[in-house]
Amino acid sequence: MARPDAWSDQTRPGKLLHHSARGTTPRNAGNFTRGSQLITHEYLMWFASARLPFLVWFFTFLFVLSVVLALRLHEHEIEMILMRIYAAGWAFMEFSPSKVINLTVPSGEVIPAPISMVASHPDVVIAWNKLTRAVLGSLFISLFIALPLTVWFVDYSRKRGKAILEERHQRGAMLVDAPALAAAIHEHNRAALIAEVAERLPGKSLEQVLAMPLMERKAAGIHHAYTIAGVPYPWRTEQAHAMMIGSTGTGKTTQMRDLIERAGSEGWQLNAGQLAAGVAVLSGKDRFLNIQGVAGAGKSTLLGALDKVLAAEGVKLVGLAFQNKMVADLRGGGTGAMTAEQMREAGIEAWTIASFVNRYAGPAAQGQGERFETARTALQNTVIITDESSMVSSRDMASLTMIAERLELAKAPFMGDRQQLSAIEQGKMFAVSQAAGQATVRMDENIRQKGSPLLLAVAGLSNEGHAGLALDLLAAHGRVIEDKADHIAAAADLWLSLAPEERARTAIFTAGRDDRTRINGLVQQGLLKEGSLTGPGVPFSTLQSANATREEMRFASTYRPGQVLEARMDVRELGLRRGEYDVVVIGRDGKVTLEREGKRKVIDPDRIDPQHRFDRIGLYDRKDITLHGGETVFWREKDAARDIAKSTYATVVSATGHAVTLELADKRQLTLPSSDPMLRRLDLGYALNAHMAQGMTQAQAIEVISSRQRNLATQRTQNVLNTRATDDMRVVTNDLEALKFQLDRTPGNKTSALETVGRLEVDARPANPIEPRQLPELRMSPELKAKLDVVLGPVAAAAVRQLPVPEKSLGLDL
Repeated sequence: MARPDAWSDQTRPGKLLHHSARGTTPRNAGNFTRGSQLITHEYLMWFASARLPFLVWFFTFLFVLSVVLALRLHEHEIEMILMRIYAAGWAFMEFSPSKVINLTVPSGEVIPAPISMVASHPDVVIAWNKLTRAVLGSLFISLFIALPLTVWFVDYSRKRGKAILEERHQRGAMLVDAPALAAAIHEHNRAALIAEVAERLPGKSLEQVLAMPLMERKAAGIHHAYTIAGVPYPWRTEQAHAMMIGSTGTGKTTQMRDLIERAGSEGWQLNAGQLAAGVAVLSGKDRFLNIQGVAGAGKSTLLGALDKVLAAEGVKLVGLAFQNKMVADLRGGGTGAMTAEQMREAGIEAWTIASFVNRYAGPAAQGQGERFETARTALQNTVIITDESSMVSSRDMASLTMIAERLELAKAPFMGDRQQLSAIEQGKMFAVSQAAGQATVRMDENIRQKGSPLLLAVAGLSNEGHAGLALDLLAAHGRVIEDKADHIAAAADLWLSLAPEERARTAIFTAGRDDRTRINGLVQQGLLKEGSLTGPGVPFSTLQSANATREEMRFASTYRPGQVLEARMDVRELGLRRGEYDVVVIGRDGKVTLEREGKRKVIDPDRIDPQHRFDRIGLYDRKDITLHGGETVFWREKDAARDIAKSTYATVVSATGHAVTLELADKRQLTLPSSDPMLRRLDLGYALNAHMAQGMTQAQAIEVISSRQRNLATQRTQNVLNTRATDDMRVVTNDLEALKFQLDRTPGNKTSALETVGRLEVDARPANPIEPRQLPELRMSPELKAKLDVVLGPVAAAAVRQLPVPEKSLGLDL
């Protein structure tokens, strides 16, 4: 039966007449025209396929004939043959047969004879017979070679045609049964319907809404899924799936099968979201594609499978990341414990975004020339995938898109989670492009925490903005430690109380770098007391980034006396040579006084070029640390000469006043003299802040966050910290109730220029951000659901609607 909201004549789809129609359009050009075109097309296609054996025979015949004639005929016999051909042509044109010609015989004698007698001359007959035998022999030899080749070619072509037909004509039924597909979509649609009912018709149950007439439901804004061939469309995606059906034959199912096979060979199992993203990258027509994946969705596993499939097709996969720690994970196919040699053997080429832009932005901007051609050749048949794209600034995103377009890259997808931390610099293009309608594939299944139903539910709540409820759920399971006196010391003591093997599996994550610095110091003191660290300790003065953006560096208020300004290259507009400068004085006139080697220089930060494509200037705070044998440290800057990437971890083997010996994860040992500038880039590595933690995976985690961190305790920060652990996590805070209040009212969203001027809504703020009953659909065990219901409390009774009652008027007429 036809649906009442779709126009139909009850038996067939309605025929719509467009306003631009000019009468009846002839749809049939005639049977003769159609048939003749098909016949012509069929024979032309057949000849295009069958001409290869014919060409082989023809050229073989010519080659054999040439060899035989060269060996059997003498020069005068060739002349006799040519004279007979000439005489045959004369007779064909019916010229005078009595014409006398001079025929030169092999003896050299010249005989005058009528042209009609040339063919019967004995020497001409002998030469012609030799030519005839040569032609027949060459024909036989060429057929002897060409016939078996033709038989093989026909058989091979049939087999190849059948194989191609089987490969390209894959059907979805080969991957999933229709009942299973329908059941999965029904489950998805039911969850979406529940969420839509809660949003649009609060107070009504699902059963009450389903009992409403269809047109009444649609008037209330409740969607009703359409079906095709008995299988429902996924919720509100009818148009997208109709367009997908229209692109039948583009190889989507084939690419899906390839992905499944490649993943299976590596022992991986791709879920629906990973398959959809992989198929979109491999078979989609969009050069730029967003892959929106929640934390723990298995983006690194997808990269590994894509690399295998693309490599088989001769296409190179290049991974880009915001920081070197993520680059190392990309090179290792998502495993950060790989050595440098294993990363190189993994085959995934990986760059930081800054390095990639510095290498290719200049040649791409030129548009021509030797550098441009070299860069385009280097990236030919290349797919670049940018990981953790939510942390990429607008400037870098613009550079990447320019490189992809100018150098004609095959694909340039952006992968990340818009709900996690945004870029430090201006812009949030990953979220803006999704809101603006850029092609997007979603990976919504969290596989990182699949083994822990509690962490899976906490991650789902955090991703949807229910930060306070996630903390309540953790507290109900005894996973929240509240210490109003000193929660940072409590977190350090918690980690120190673990066994050594448990410490190696447990990471400490903080919301900000100040907490991280203090925890590093407390953990160091605890390890010294228990004797895990050796040696008297050697003090070092190190540099810690002030995290100032390019724009902030143009204001004198950003600078503080005692800081260090590093010019990574010559800065001409400031008159600075490459090197380090001490910040001495901040003038009221906006000038900053620097000092180097006893010489002072006054600069105007406002003159810094904001459009320069290189990150030329860095601002650092001085920080004193003490190193002992056995310390865990990491580098804040890279050292290309020693093959040390930024955020590379190491263990201190020994530390003296003259040198420090360190062992890296790949078992290399480095001895750095006390004057080595890389020692100034070291820091203790017992704790990580949220920006460094994004993208990491750890078995267990200790999350340190305070309600007093107004700018750091946000829903985005907690979403990152709550999704790092796979097995267990604990939250250490100063005040649980105050932290819930802070988180529920602080999304941590940046505002883009398009949002400011009202052109686009990117991060819509919910009307009631802490409504605990508007929960996402989470896959939880009955026990966990019961625990959540206890946390939520009783369901509030629906408000009784008061009917309007006419007021009585009190007047003098009573």
